[in-house]
Amino acid sequence: MRIIQSPRESVNEEIVALALACCSRALLWRLFRLTQTGLGEFSNFPDGGDSDFLTGPTSISAVDGFDVAAEVEQRAELRELRHMLHQFMSLVTEAYLPTKEATAQATKPLPPKSVAVEAYLAVCDLLVVFSRHLGTQQPGLKALAYQADKRFEDGLIHFLEARVFVADDVSAIFAVSVSI
Repeated sequence: MRIIQSPRESVNEEIVALALACCSRALLWRLFRLTQTGLGEFSNFPDGGDSDFLTGPTSISAVDGFDVAAEVEQRAELRELRHMLHQFMSLVTEAYLPTKEATAQATKPLPPKSVAVEAYLAVCDLLVVFSRHLGTQQPGLKALAYQADKRFEDGLIHFLEARVFVADDVSAIFAVSVSI
C-alpha cells in the first residue's frame, strides 16, 4: 500500500501497476482464507446465529461446543479485511481513477495509462468479488460487501471516457475516414 500511496513522480509506473495488482490479489487471498475457515456458518452460535458478525460476543469461552475464541479471531480478521478493502478502493479511486470534475480541478496530469488500466482492472475485479452476493453461501461475509458510491462510479465512468473510448492516434482516424 505504501507504493500506491507514494507520489506518482517518485515511483516507476511499472512498479505502481504491479503494486496495485499485488494489493488486490492480497485482498482476494485474505477473503479466500476467511472462507476456508467456515466463516459465516453460525448454526452453533449461542444466540441462534442472528448476531452481527462484526459486533458479536467478545468474551472468550466455549459455549455448547462453540469455540468463541476462534469466533472472536475471525471477527477481527473480517474487520481488518473490510478496513483494508475500503482503504484500497478509496485510495485507488482518488489517486488513479479520478472523476471528471476532480481531473478538471487537479494540477497534476492523469496517471500513466498502464497504471490507470491496472487500477481499473483491480477495482472491477474486487467489485465483482465483494458484491452484494458475497454473503449468499456464508452469511457472515455479508459485512464485506462493498457498495460503490456515486463518486466511485463517476471515476470508473471517467476512466472509460478518457482512456478507453478515445482514439490513441487522431491521424489514424482521419486516414480511415479518408479511405472510406
